Amino acid sequence: MSIKIAFFDIDNTIYDGYNKRWTEGTVNAIKKAQQKGLKVCVCTSRPNDSMRDLRTFDLGIEWDAIIGSSGGTAKVGNKFIRSFTLDQNVSERFFNYLVDKNITFEMIGLETRWICGDFNEFAKKFYDLFLENHPATSDVVMPDLTQYHLFCPDVYDEDIITKFPEIVFSRYLPFAVDVVPVVYQKGDGIDDVLDYYGLTEDEAIGFGDDLQDISIADHVKEFVAMENAKPEVKGVATYITGHCSENGIEQALEYFNLI
Repeated sequence: MSIKIAFFDIDNTIYDGYNKRWTEGTVNAIKKAQQKGLKVCVCTSRPNDSMRDLRTFDLGIEWDAIIGSSGGTAKVGNKFIRSFTLDQNVSERFFNYLVDKNITFEMIGLETRWICGDFNEFAKKFYDLFLENHPATSDVVMPDLTQYHLFCPDVYDEDIITKFPEIVFSRYLPFAVDVVPVVYQKGDGIDDVLDYYGLTEDEAIGFGDDLQDISIADHVKEFVAMENAKPEVKGVATYITGHCSENGIEQALEYFNLI
């Protein structure tokens, strides 16, 4: 059965985070594959407005699906086919806790983010690292949030985990934490996109470099790890391609005869 759909992680997979650029070879290769009939989908840990900040939607590629927040959302066109939001009562309690502790944080909705609190050293590190724009500020809790994003050291971790057992707490950097309603997995988002298009795992290929991408491997026939991928990611790959800075995506698409 031929491959009909591809799922691409963004950071250090199709986006060269080492040099902070979209490479022409990678973008053109994805366009060529789509022109040949391959459905092309983003599958990233970034929420939707973060993807916009990075110009993901300004590349001349009409993405067939957009999986964001590590599988917390999946969007086809203007329609969300997958989304989770925090219970509003829990969200309000958590908001008040963060304000009381003077923790700077983002509230993330399906399409928009807001920041609350001082623009501290931890937030600055994050926005510099991921080339994020400063979101709008808000001093009130917003409804229908898919997650909170905290900029704080680990001294608060144990207290938050103890006081808020209803949430999933995930520290992924010394200065940044994701707080979500359920465990998000990229592979689960892939399943919903495959169901939407009436395709199977045997018709899918995935690309990634980091630990969040490991779940992709169990939901596609072929999983491609970048040369710059972590060893654990390479360990589940069916093919290892070149570095994201050196048109590894183009190499892999050629290898699988998709361009």
